[in-house]
Amino acid sequence: MKTSHIYSLILALCLTFSGLAYAQAGQEAIDNYPNRSVTIINPFSPGGSSDIQARIISEALQRNMGQAFNVISKKGGAGAVAMLAAKNAKPDGYTMILTCLGPCSLTPNRANVGYNTPKDFRAIARISLFPFAVAVLADSGIENFNQLLEYAQRNPNTTFGTCGAGLMQHVLFSDFLSRQPDASMQHIPFNGGAEATSALLGGHVAATVQTASEYLPHYKSGTLRLLAITGDERSPVYPDVPTFKELGYETITGGTWFGFAVPKDTPEGIILKLQNAIKDALNDSEVQSRFEKAAIPARFLSGPELDVIISSEYKSFGKILKSSD
Repeated sequence: MKTSHIYSLILALCLTFSGLAYAQAGQEAIDNYPNRSVTIINPFSPGGSSDIQARIISEALQRNMGQAFNVISKKGGAGAVAMLAAKNAKPDGYTMILTCLGPCSLTPNRANVGYNTPKDFRAIARISLFPFAVAVLADSGIENFNQLLEYAQRNPNTTFGTCGAGLMQHVLFSDFLSRQPDASMQHIPFNGGAEATSALLGGHVAATVQTASEYLPHYKSGTLRLLAITGDERSPVYPDVPTFKELGYETITGGTWFGFAVPKDTPEGIILKLQNAIKDALNDSEVQSRFEKAAIPARFLSGPELDVIISSEYKSFGKILKSSD
């Protein structure tokens, strides 16, 4: 009995010291984070608004945290390819994803893509909140949104592009078109805003529905004409573009957010470090200037606050999409 008691005591002490050593190692990993380069996954094509945001923030994080933050693009599946890559990454803070409403709440509710956002991810922080806009070529002869609908009535094969099937732009505009008995347009999905804009500039689609910032350089040069934008008020960046609400189309509302996330088991201390670093980046004058020049509306939100939004949107869009099947 004494021998058994001694063995039990030794085992308990070993487990205690093992647990302390593990906790100490975990705390050291947090304290020393980051001690090597970090990968940021962009779900869409290089050159689009998500890529621009990721690169601006990555450079600020590199300056402030002393390690490289490398942006890579994993496009496809309306964001599902990138989300799966992020989900399956080691939860140590060295792989993060810049994501948005579509890949988080629409894509996984439309098909079995292998992830459940609220269960598989933790948000770090929201960085921006965008309105959507509809654009055409400036020399298309289409001067306003009603003329686009009239054009679609006369030309049943009229196409519109977005940055991916099943994303918010696609769902929102397709729902609107379904309520217009005489206007039909065919959706053409692309792997990001840069590809969609290139298709519009090349005349391969009649219009695109995207985050408004995608259009900025072509709007300024006069190559593209914006017909309407979401929001309660006109954008200061596009002051001559009416809102859908102004035009009487109140069902076309909202926009999309962008934010960073990591696999669910990433240590809380690392998430907090990244959240604070991203908040500092958004308060940096150089970042603010670059965001402003790219027409990116910075809107910081903490990780826990963004987690609540993602959970709510995931449930809401799940119900909406199931009821529409």
